[in-house]
Amino acid sequence: MALGDLEPADGSAHTRIWVSADGRRWDALKPNALDSRAVVVGMAATADGLVAMTLQSGTVICEDAGPHDLSLLDCWTKTGPLQSWTSSDGTAWTAHPGPAITLPEMEGQGEATPTLVGATSDHLIALTLAGQPLAVTRDGIAWGSVPRDAFPADWRAERTVASPAGLVAVGNAGGKTVAVSSADGRTWASHAFRTIATPIEDLVSGSDGLIMTGLDYPASGPPTWVWWSSLDGRYWRALPGYPPLSAMSGSAAQECRNTCPDGSLGGNGERMIAYRGWRTQVGWTSFDGRSWLPLRFEGRPETSSGWLDDHCTNDLVVTAIGVSCTDSDGATWFGTAQT
Repeated sequence: MALGDLEPADGSAHTRIWVSADGRRWDALKPNALDSRAVVVGMAATADGLVAMTLQSGTVICEDAGPHDLSLLDCWTKTGPLQSWTSSDGTAWTAHPGPAITLPEMEGQGEATPTLVGATSDHLIALTLAGQPLAVTRDGIAWGSVPRDAFPADWRAERTVASPAGLVAVGNAGGKTVAVSSADGRTWASHAFRTIATPIEDLVSGSDGLIMTGLDYPASGPPTWVWWSSLDGRYWRALPGYPPLSAMSGSAAQECRNTCPDGSLGGNGERMIAYRGWRTQVGWTSFDGRSWLPLRFEGRPETSSGWLDDHCTNDLVVTAIGVSCTDSDGATWFGTAQT
């Protein structure tokens, strides 16, 4: 399955969807395959197919919106209720009531939008809002709520991902960065691994581990990027120097002041990818974030003077069928995932 932008029609809009059996030929679904106003906010695999979560497109909020603007999600209000859809083949879809979640007003993309995270090895899928797990399912039909008191006091979630053993979320509680993990989405264990708050930038996962990235703000001086690695979401250790990447240095560091990794990191729950396209093109793949194998390349998207100028490095997308990025000329590059 592939999700695109919005297709406006008759004062509303719906998400464009394509389906493919081999990743080569893609066929567009009809606008009413789900609903003529369905905005897909998440999709995940179940044991016997797929589940999609949708909201409804509302009204246009972009002033003097042109045809291109109407395809942008942030030019439309989004309204509930949440609707769950399941399919065994990605073509025929069946509607089900979504989880009973009270949603905030969603007038644009700037507001938090619910999404799906999953699936784990036993197909546990979570509905999250602003990184906070709110409901879980294994089939996309029966939903169970996640108790708010299952998390630490003053817990504020940042990111949630699927791990081999279940779900892992990172956030802040009591001025500390805290990870929480769950095998069923209902009962959560907390794991504090830092004594000061670290604003979390990202959390990526492979089949055998996770890496959390963030910024550490000292009492004086510039902030420093930090990477933390975990094999199970419970025990974490720092990765000095961002291996397999390195720290930025010299004039190429631009505004990063020698404190940032010199490439980007992505993951799709099965594998992680580390990539640097500027200067010398290099990349690695890993299932646990600690042991890395080099990638092979045919051609390169672009050559730039520093990481901020390299669109492909900063636009890396890791999916189940491979890796893609878009260079500064708008050309899209693809890589095939191989074990």
